[in-house]
Amino acid sequence: MAYGIDMSDATQDPQVQPADHSDAAESTSPRPLLGPHGVNQAALTRMKSIEGQVRGIQKMIESERYCMDIVDQISAVRAALAKVSENILRRHIETCVVDDLRTGSEAEQRRVVDELVEAVSRRMR
Repeated sequence: MAYGIDMSDATQDPQVQPADHSDAAESTSPRPLLGPHGVNQAALTRMKSIEGQVRGIQKMIESERYCMDIVDQISAVRAALAKVSENILRRHIETCVVDDLRTGSEAEQRRVVDELVEAVSRRMR
């Protein structure tokens, strides 16, 4: 089952301001927490759908459903997670990276480029 959520509106809306999340426990960015960005809001919606899909897979396993049906659903979840990751990475590049490259010191610019290269490298593994 596919879960198509159009995230283009969230990235194109001029009223949506980028959220900075440096005060969040998991963040290493020097940005203050401002609240969910439109892309993140869409990602949360999509993650709830994925969560439901995972619960469905658990039920499939519990009820001894056909193995290949389970494998297909797991593949669909992986694809949906990859799409969420791609959209958040795109938002990061369009906002945080662009801003840091325009206004950051040379050291900050190098750090941002290194971070981006590492992120892309992880996705390629």
